[in-house]
Amino acid sequence: MGKSTLGREVGARLKLPFIDTDELLCIKHGHESIRQLYQQVGEQTFRILEKEVVFSLKNTPPSVIALGGGTVLDEENVAFLKALGRFVYLKASFSFLAKRLLQGELPSFATDKHFLQLIYEKRLPLYEGIAQEELDLEKEEEPADKLASLWRKLRGLD
Repeated sequence: MGKSTLGREVGARLKLPFIDTDELLCIKHGHESIRQLYQQVGEQTFRILEKEVVFSLKNTPPSVIALGGGTVLDEENVAFLKALGRFVYLKASFSFLAKRLLQGELPSFATDKHFLQLIYEKRLPLYEGIAQEELDLEKEEEPADKLASLWRKLRGLD
């Protein structure tokens, strides 16, 4: 289960809006896929556009937000998002992620499995470093239930 599918399920269970920053980027810039947008504008411009979308969430009511994997590469994004809410790291091994990713279209930046592994290894310490909560996708049979329960607990509702 990917971050967007999981986010939609958690949002539905909590009766909260679900926001996918990749979807917002595509809508705002008229592209059908994040891969298409990334390939058209390149890494540098893509990160600028991504940051604009992140900062547009300023007055968003409580929501479940799925971020693009590279959003955390920008420290200003991280600081801004931490002020909005909590980071939940969806933990998974490279082999677990690669199995899923290689079945469909690769992420916009990826060219092959080796490149995916390099990106995974580069980003892993960032994800682990900013995580305020962690959910191991390989160990949780019902990750949406676990995340919904975590949210209720953090809000003092459980």
